[in-house]
Amino acid sequence: MNTIIKATKISDNEMEVTTTSPASPDVTNQYTYEFLQAQLVSIQAQKDRDDAARDDELAEVNALIAQADQLGVAALPINAEPPITP
Repeated sequence: MNTIIKATKISDNEMEVTTTSPASPDVTNQYTYEFLQAQLVSIQAQKDRDDAARDDELAEVNALIAQADQLGVAALPINAEPPITP
């Protein structure tokens, strides 16, 4: 994550921000307040979509584990060798 090292007001709705990161040189950008608000909405929407997809994946794996439990399929003991099947 970038660290803000300097922020300067340019106008009533705009600022200039210089950030630093261990992986790159300092970067200076200008932002309007409206742009930052739009970014917040966009990033939150993307996070919500990603979270929903992860929830679906978790539900699928939980359903598979439940099915394995019903079938009597279980984890091997930690030091057990898997059975050899002909």
